[in-house]
Amino acid sequence: MKYSPYILLTVFVICGVSISICRPEFFSGNVFLDQFVNHEFINLMSVVVTVSLVSVVQLHMEYTRIERRFDRRSFEKSRRTVNANGIILIALFVFSFVISFIKGMPEIEGNLEIESIIHVAALAAIFECIWIMYELIRTAYTIARTEPLGG
Repeated sequence: MKYSPYILLTVFVICGVSISICRPEFFSGNVFLDQFVNHEFINLMSVVVTVSLVSVVQLHMEYTRIERRFDRRSFEKSRRTVNANGIILIALFVFSFVISFIKGMPEIEGNLEIESIIHVAALAAIFECIWIMYELIRTAYTIARTEPLGG
């Protein structure tokens, strides 16, 4: 179950690239994607990444609070996972600039296969961000659920 989102994301990318090669107009002809993968995509990614990074910081503060209460370091693996999610989010944010820049190049405009692959990559980046946000929420819920009520 831990790797199933990455398997689904890999299958989506493989299917998307296959469709982009066989029927490039499927993704490149989509009006919404054509208008979305530009500054709107960057705006969405900036909001998602900003909110998620705030959650990463908040989780680290909660880990520290719990560790101080018990005077013991015990969240090293969890901290590494949360940090990895933060790094992936930042990389996806930079990736959104690269995708939007490439899509705006005049050499790409007539090439339906490349436009289609760019749209698939943008959708995959959004799916990955959604998965990371879900993981961060699930982590926060687990911490809140295991906290004693009496404090």
